[in-house]
Amino acid sequence: DGAGAELWRYTTGGGAERVADIYAGASGSTPNFLRPYNDALYFGASGDDGAGKELWKYDPANGAQRVEDIYDGSTGSFPMYMTVYAGGLYFTANGNDGAGSELWMYDPVNGVRQVVLGGELP
Repeated sequence: DGAGAELWRYTTGGGAERVADIYAGASGSTPNFLRPYNDALYFGASGDDGAGKELWKYDPANGAQRVEDIYDGSTGSFPMYMTVYAGGLYFTANGNDGAGSELWMYDPVNGVRQVVLGGELP
């Protein structure tokens, strides 16, 4: 449909349908590392908001929305390898501290935060 790689779903009654055009135009948002968590689908994607590849979520009631701009600016944090553990969504991402890919966590109460290794998991 000319929208590039976007988020699609398959329904048994209606076939495949695009659920969100996150990056308008032909470029596409290229969603990856999809993980269901807390009644939504979380993934890395590039929106047309200039933030680069960041953490996004999709739920049918609210559509697709960026969760956080972890790496300020247009570079993007490239969130990957999402897993659910102990009530949180854990993933790797690049922050602004220059340390490269580190462990991060998201939960709806506390938002996104970096996990400090050597201590207990939040």
